[in-house]
Amino acid sequence: MIPQLKNNEVKFISPEKLKRLIPMSLALLSPYLLAGEHESKINSICRLIASSKSPTVFLIDKSKNISTGPINLGKYGYINNDEDYNVILTDYKVIITPARLKVIPCAGSCLSVKKAKSLCPGTATYDLAYTRINKRRDINDLSWLPFKVDTYATFPDVEDPASPYPVGVTYHFEQRIVGEMYDASKKH
Repeated sequence: MIPQLKNNEVKFISPEKLKRLIPMSLALLSPYLLAGEHESKINSICRLIASSKSPTVFLIDKSKNISTGPINLGKYGYINNDEDYNVILTDYKVIITPARLKVIPCAGSCLSVKKAKSLCPGTATYDLAYTRINKRRDINDLSWLPFKVDTYATFPDVEDPASPYPVGVTYHFEQRIVGEMYDASKKH
């Protein structure tokens, strides 16, 4: 029996009641425990990034770990449309240090970014996507699908508004895309 204080009286919790309380307590505490684990992981990443002495781009995966690539798109549906390009969203983020650096949008098949909430002080964080130029195909011919993707994908240029000179950036990841396109009109 476990003692319990109630109205200045000591009462005991029975083992049966304790067996029911422990799982409920863990269920209530688990979001806080996971948040603490997430914060700890981000803090260690931020310390590593803060030690970078030159302009650097880091790739962060959906588990909030630093990744060296390649960027895995997984399976994604291809839709033959009249657009010149399509944007394939990823679960990755990039962290750029220092924060004053600006990403110049690119044209063509390349990695594209969208500003996100900063994960580390003194840095800029972006959601990462892959912009792909569409090849004009016969709308009825999707016989080439499924198609394994394994290609180099350039990161957009980065500029420093405080400097008239080009920025030399270190990329801590392989700028390569892997995945598989499938016919989005078919069920998978």
